[in-house]
Amino acid sequence: MTDELSAAIERLRTSTQRLNAATDAAAQLLKDVEAFLEEANVGVPASVSLGYGAYDAEAESPDWEDFLSYRRLNSKFRIALIRRDISSKPFTETVRAWSECTRDEKIDILAALPDLLIEISKRVNEKIDRAELVLTSIAPQLSTKKRKGGA
Repeated sequence: MTDELSAAIERLRTSTQRLNAATDAAAQLLKDVEAFLEEANVGVPASVSLGYGAYDAEAESPDWEDFLSYRRLNSKFRIALIRRDISSKPFTETVRAWSECTRDEKIDILAALPDLLIEISKRVNEKIDRAELVLTSIAPQLSTKKRKGGA
């Protein structure tokens, strides 16, 4: 038992160092992603579901759904965790910036970051398509008619 306990304690020492390093790397990655999205002036919200959960482990239906989201938060676009309480009507949401989440949440959320970036890209392209559709349908009609007043 003593050898097993000593080995477990040693594993904890090295494992917690690795966990802290992974959390620090994740924090830097999220800062870099947010900086990239800000520099690119993306400004288009998007979310991906992280799954459902219940407050009671024996519940038959979920109480909440979590989302990883890119959205405006305190006048700036940020990556955030949204918990939508679906057990009540109307639904309520709790929104926290990723930086304010617990270490466990940060590590769990990290796996969904590629999906969020893909969703942001899709949303940006949808906006472009809609804008181009309107521009190509209205602009030609305006240029064919002469404006009054000599212009």
